[in-house]
Amino acid sequence: MITVILFVCLGLADAQSFDVSITVQFGLPVPTEAYTASRYGLVCTATSNNASITWVTLPPGVTRPPPTSVGGGTSTTSTLAFNPVLPSYAGLYVCNASANGVTRTTSYAFNVSVTTSTLPPLIITSTPPSPNYQGSLLTLTCSFGITPTNLVATSVQWVGPTRQPLVPGGRVTIVTYNSSSSGGSTLYTSNVTISSLSRNDGGTYTCIPAIGLKVPMPYVLDSTNEMRSSIVTINDLPLNVTVSPTNIRSSSNSSFQINCTATKPPSVLLPFVFSWFWRDTYTGSVLTFNSSGVTTIGGSTFVMAQPPGVTNSTPTVTSTLTVSQLNTGAYTYQCGVRVYVPMNGPMSKTALSSVFIMGKTLPAQPVDIIVNNVFMDTATVQWMVPFVVYTRETYVVRYGSAPDNLNRSSMVVNGSAYLNVTGEQFGVNLTGLVPYSQYYYTIELSNTEGTTNTLLMNLPFFPLSSPASSPAVSSPPPTSNSSSPLPSASNNALAALVVVPIVAIVIMAVIIVIVVLLRKSNDNSAQPGQDKGAEEEHDPKGVEPHSTPGSPCKEGSRQDSAGPTGVEPHST
Repeated sequence: MITVILFVCLGLADAQSFDVSITVQFGLPVPTEAYTASRYGLVCTATSNNASITWVTLPPGVTRPPPTSVGGGTSTTSTLAFNPVLPSYAGLYVCNASANGVTRTTSYAFNVSVTTSTLPPLIITSTPPSPNYQGSLLTLTCSFGITPTNLVATSVQWVGPTRQPLVPGGRVTIVTYNSSSSGGSTLYTSNVTISSLSRNDGGTYTCIPAIGLKVPMPYVLDSTNEMRSSIVTINDLPLNVTVSPTNIRSSSNSSFQINCTATKPPSVLLPFVFSWFWRDTYTGSVLTFNSSGVTTIGGSTFVMAQPPGVTNSTPTVTSTLTVSQLNTGAYTYQCGVRVYVPMNGPMSKTALSSVFIMGKTLPAQPVDIIVNNVFMDTATVQWMVPFVVYTRETYVVRYGSAPDNLNRSSMVVNGSAYLNVTGEQFGVNLTGLVPYSQYYYTIELSNTEGTTNTLLMNLPFFPLSSPASSPAVSSPPPTSNSSSPLPSASNNALAALVVVPIVAIVIMAVIIVIVVLLRKSNDNSAQPGQDKGAEEEHDPKGVEPHSTPGSPCKEGSRQDSAGPTGVEPHST
C-alpha cells in the first residue's frame, strides 16, 4: 500500500553544550509537506565528539526498522530507513543523544496518511439530470468503492459553491451509507439533497471522502486526497400560463367559464398560487374569494375552483372561474399565477380573456347572402352570421311566388350554442320550385327575444341542365315599385310552351337573312373581275375599244389615254 507521510516536530531537548536534531531523508534535499514514499529515512544527528544515539518509539509496540549509526569527528548520526512505509510504523519517534555525561532528546511524530490511489474513481451523478430549475429538488450522489478490507470511509464531506462545507439542516440533507459487494470491496454512496433551488445554489459541488483504517491507530491519519466535483447550473423557472377561451360573448341572463392553466416542470416542487382580476371600462378589482371560493361584486357572482388531488409536484393545474354576469358591457378578466421560489422571491405570469356581456337583443342581420345550386326544381340559399348577439339562435328561409305570400319554408337550422362563435356559415335548400318563375324569399333569425328578418329578396328561377354549371345567383332586394304579383304556376308553364317555338322561328329567320346577304355580297365582289377578263380577250394588244359619242366617262378616258403623238384613237 502506498502511503502519504506527514511529519511534525514535537519538541527539542534542554539546552546543553551540544545539539541534537532529526532530519528527513527522501532523495530530496528538502522534503515536501506531504508525499508518498517507497523509501524514507529519519536521521538523528548529534554534534559532539563520541556521542551515542538511541531511539525510543511511542506508544509501546510500534515497530521500527533497525537503526544504522555512523560516528566520528565532531558529529554522530543514526538513521531509521522505512522501505516501504507501513501503517505499523506510525508513532512518536524519540532520539536520545548522550555525550560526556550529558543527554539531549528530540522527537518527531511519524504520521502515516492513508492514500486512495488504489480505489476506483469517484462518480458524481445528478437527479434529476440537467437542466435544473428554480424551485426544483436536486440530489447529487457521490459513489466510490474501497477494496482493501482494512480501510473504510470514515466520513464524506461536501463543499458547495461558496467553497465552504455544506452543513445538514434547512434545505440541505446529507446521507451516507455503504453496502458490501461480492468481490470483497465496499461500495459507498453519499447523497446531498437541496430543496427549492435558487440562483444562488448554482456552482461547483465537491465530494471529499475521508479514508482511514477500519481499526483506528495512533498517528495514522485519514486521507482526503481523493475528490470529485460537479458543476450545477440553475435555470429560471419556465412557468407557462394560458386562458381559454380568450374571447367570450355572453348574455346577461347566463353564465360563462374561463379556464386558466398553469404548467411547470415536474421537478419543481412548489405550489401554484392563482389569482383573478377583472375590470370594466372604468373600474377594476382583484377577486377575493371566501373559503368556498365564492365572491359577489355588483350583483355578479364569481366562483373559483381547482381540480382535487393537486400537490406541489403536480406539473399542470387548471383553475376555473365561473361567472354569473348580470350587467351588460365589455370586461377583461386576468388570471395570474405565482410560484414562490425561496431565496429568489415569487415568479409570476398572467394571461387575459376579453368578455363582452350582451343585453336582451334581437339577432343581427346576416351577410354574404347568395343563391346557388339552381337545378331542376331546387335552389340553395347560403348566408353567414357575423356573431351571436344574445342567446342561441335558429334560422329558416320563408319563400313564395309573391312578396305578400311567402307560404313555403325551408328546414329550421339551429345556431351554435357557444355565443363567442363568429362568422358561422349556414345554408338551406328551397324545394318545389317551378322553372322560369319568379320567387321572393327572406331569412328569418330568431332568439329568446324575438325575430329578425332580412329585406325581401327576389329569386329568378331559371334552372340549367347540370348542377355543376349552375352559377351563383345574387338576390338583391326588390325595389319599392315592384309590387305586381307573378302569374300562377300553370300560366307560366303555358307561356313557356308558346314562347319557345316563336323564339326558335325568329332565330331561323335571322339565320336565313344572313345567309342571303352573304351570298349577294359574294356575287357583287366577283363582277369586276369578269369585265376585265372580257376586255383583255377582245383587245389583247392593249387597244382601247371604241366609245360611244357623248359619254363623259369614255371621253375622259380618251383624253387620258392619248399617245405621245397626240393622235386620239378612233371613236364610233
